[in-house]
Amino acid sequence: MSNLKVGTTPVLEFDKAKDIMYNNVNVYESLRPIFLERMSVVIKAVIFDMGGTIINHQYSPERAVMHAANTMEWLKDYGIHIPESPEDFARKLQEADQKRRRANEQEMREMPPLEAVCKYYLRDYHPSPEVLFPIAEEFCFRYYNDCFEAKPARGLLECVSGLRKQGMRLGIISNTLSRTYMISKLAEFGVSGYFEYVLLSSVCGLRKPDPAIFELCRTTMGLKRSEMAYVGDTISRDVIGTLRAGWELMIRIAAPNPRPYVAKREQALENCGYQPHYFIQTLPEVVKIIRAKNAELGFDW
Repeated sequence: MSNLKVGTTPVLEFDKAKDIMYNNVNVYESLRPIFLERMSVVIKAVIFDMGGTIINHQYSPERAVMHAANTMEWLKDYGIHIPESPEDFARKLQEADQKRRRANEQEMREMPPLEAVCKYYLRDYHPSPEVLFPIAEEFCFRYYNDCFEAKPARGLLECVSGLRKQGMRLGIISNTLSRTYMISKLAEFGVSGYFEYVLLSSVCGLRKPDPAIFELCRTTMGLKRSEMAYVGDTISRDVIGTLRAGWELMIRIAAPNPRPYVAKREQALENCGYQPHYFIQTLPEVVKIIRAKNAELGFDW
């Protein structure tokens, strides 16, 4: 027992202490600060980004033209007539979507669907906000659901089920315009039941990398910063946001086929000074990282 030094106990001795602490009150009391310190940094929740992380979606020009044609007919029911061809309308919608994204990033907020539709998607057609109010969310949902091909990331189910087996609490923080699109995809891919908390920028008005959206997630879940891990694909939103929020662990995953402007933006930030703790290629690697991290802290038991 004399070789147990309180305050400097290495992992090996800490593991030995677990076996004897219950049989010796004095030893337990002397090691109690160490146990409490370890418990304060053990990872208890893993929060995920959506697009590019657990869901891969790719813009499809063919689907976009079909969407444009269908939307033109749908909008006629609300007195909105689009004079362009479906091809031209599809192009204008894509350009409007990119402009809206840039505006959101500059203002560090998520504009609500009605504002996005009026100021960007249908701006040239001078729609009445009163007319668009009841259909703005559906308009945004249709755009993303129809124009993008979405697939679950490789190993998604293996990842979330493996983390849950470790007792992890799971959540999502996502920058998204539509309140219903991402939720529908979680259900479609059979993983919605694994996540206890989903925080969307379109609901709270905040956007990554603002640390406030990370703090809102953490405080709602009732956890400490030292208990939080985040998994995302971008430096600009995920890495910077996680580290500025002071979370314990940031895991960056390689995004398959990022859009050109996204790839250019991320490449420019490679040497910005914000680096993830881990860089991975597939989601199941997260399970191994969390298990090893908590075992390193003495809580693989």
